[in-house]
Amino acid sequence: MAVLSGSHNSCSSPRDTTATTTTVLLAIAAGILGLLGGGHSGPLTRVQLPLTAFLVVLGVFGAFFSAKYHDRFEFHMFRGREYRDALETNLPGLRGSERRHSADVASRAKYPWLHRRRLYAFWVLLHLLVAAIGVTLTLSILLSSFSYHILTVLTPKYLQETLH
Repeated sequence: MAVLSGSHNSCSSPRDTTATTTTVLLAIAAGILGLLGGGHSGPLTRVQLPLTAFLVVLGVFGAFFSAKYHDRFEFHMFRGREYRDALETNLPGLRGSERRHSADVASRAKYPWLHRRRLYAFWVLLHLLVAAIGVTLTLSILLSSFSYHILTVLTPKYLQETLH
């Protein structure tokens, strides 16, 4: 019974780690976005490019981290199921399968949409959203810089002086 309990407790550790890591990474991302948006009203420039690229790295790392910790969670869940099944085989009076089945049916009936969704997918999606924001901002900087460069190359000299 202690082995089953230990395996069950190991399942909560990856969840807690994922939640804590996500909180820290989102705080860092919010700080970066605050630095990017605060203090000026003009478009982003190449000076901010390292920050936007770091957002991409941060988001991809967070998504990978969340997926990996889901893998650890599943590992401990599979192990716990094996212990539980062995326990039920040796102690048939437990009727754990019946109780588990009735609880699963009640949960699916009460939360049909949520039951099909996996929590780790929301964590991964949240981190991918940070990466997507970073990609969008990075592309915005690169495209505006590129279009400015093309505009100055293609615009005749007398018009450039008028524009500046």
